[in-house]
Amino acid sequence: MNFGVIPETFLERVALWRRLVPIPILDLLFGPLKARTIMAGVRLGVFEALRDQSRTAAELADALRLDRVAIELLLRALTHVQYLEERKARYGLSPLARRTMVAGAPTELAGYARWNETQWRLLDQLETLARTGRGVDFHETLRDQQAWGHYQKAMLEVARFDAATLVRLTPIPAGATRLIDLAGGHGLLGAAICRRRPPMRSTVIDLPQALEHSRALAREAGHSDLVDYREGDLLNDPPREGARDGKDDCKRCQQFFCDADLGGGRRHARQCSAWIIVRLLLPLDKNRENDRKVKPRSWVKNWTEPILTVARTLVRACVVSSGRAD
Repeated sequence: MNFGVIPETFLERVALWRRLVPIPILDLLFGPLKARTIMAGVRLGVFEALRDQSRTAAELADALRLDRVAIELLLRALTHVQYLEERKARYGLSPLARRTMVAGAPTELAGYARWNETQWRLLDQLETLARTGRGVDFHETLRDQQAWGHYQKAMLEVARFDAATLVRLTPIPAGATRLIDLAGGHGLLGAAICRRRPPMRSTVIDLPQALEHSRALAREAGHSDLVDYREGDLLNDPPREGARDGKDDCKRCQQFFCDADLGGGRRHARQCSAWIIVRLLLPLDKNRENDRKVKPRSWVKNWTEPILTVARTLVRACVVSSGRAD
């Protein structure tokens, strides 16, 4: 799936075919403009104000205490990108906005729109990343609890799209009763697995700033009965230095959690009885740099590799059960 210029009339198609359209201008201007209009619609309360009834621009401006001329420009822009509909000078929610941009919608993403304000600022560091190879620790950029709240809400909204697939594809050993969700935040993904495998329970381990919002989100989403929350920091509370072989990621996770006090005291990795669902992309070791080299790819890999890459990024599963690590 790509994102780009979409002709809507025959003449526009002809112009594109004749290469008369300055596509880079449209990419540079309208891509960011579309994102910002959606973000503004959420932040200013436009979508919520239109939840129950359509309104004129003047009525909406008065209700939200906005400028009448400026808000009409915003409403027209949101109509053009199909988040609003206009009939006889009255604006209402489109089907797309009704299912995504209001609180409690079936596939609500208003929280993600608010979180995108932070992501927008992170993009300012793209050139620095290209020059130095040093990325931005976005956790360090979240200076207030409101930003943390937006982040956790956004991750919960995104997780709803992945939960069913994760439950279907994650193998669970017979008799497993505990699941440890690394950096799980809201805990929805672990809870989805536990709900299908009673009496399994999930323990989310995440930063304290995240957990301040996670419990409330879990109650609202209806999975708080399946999840416990504990503070922890995998990066700043590293496991013991140890093996550097091909199973290093798995062993490091085993060491970290088996040395932690999770109700059973300190135990050797082979004695742990838990599933560890790791949604944290662990860094490559120096002796695994060859993994990054580009290799010849068949047309099958061209289709399947992006899908597998997304799956591996979303979930790195380390299984520690019945005295074995798979």
